[in-house]
Amino acid sequence: MISDVFQQLFANLQASRKLYARLLEVAERKKQHILHNDVEGLREDLKGEEQLAATGTELELQRQALHLRCSNAAQAKNARTLRALCGALPEPWRGRFLKERDELHGIVERVHEINRVNVALVNNSLDLMNGLLAAMYNTEQTAAYGKSGVRLGADLPHRTLEVGA
Repeated sequence: MISDVFQQLFANLQASRKLYARLLEVAERKKQHILHNDVEGLREDLKGEEQLAATGTELELQRQALHLRCSNAAQAKNARTLRALCGALPEPWRGRFLKERDELHGIVERVHEINRVNVALVNNSLDLMNGLLAAMYNTEQTAAYGKSGVRLGADLPHRTLEVGA
């Protein structure tokens, strides 16, 4: 029945919204752990975040399959986005899907913003440590943090620190 596939997609969106709400809580805890230099708490948050991300991947794969089935059921084969699919859905599905999509989008935006702040806080801490090390070893400051540190391509060191120096 057509409404069954719509109900399954709607349930998937609700599950995704709940998952992202949990990711938002983790991001907020990570921010507090970063601010308080709680490395152990941050480590636990990262483990939890990995588990939630794996669940998110599963939900996304299910959502894609359900989206395709709903598109076919609604005879909207070119509806690649949820908003486009909603244009072909009858009420009350259209309103329910749009509301759920907007709530999910809002949570994802908040997660993104908190994660952006968390990266800035970590970069600030790295800059402080870099300055302390440069002062201790009388070198110029460097900034090249690597994959997720974002700071690559900044100043290159004029003198490298040797391990054990």
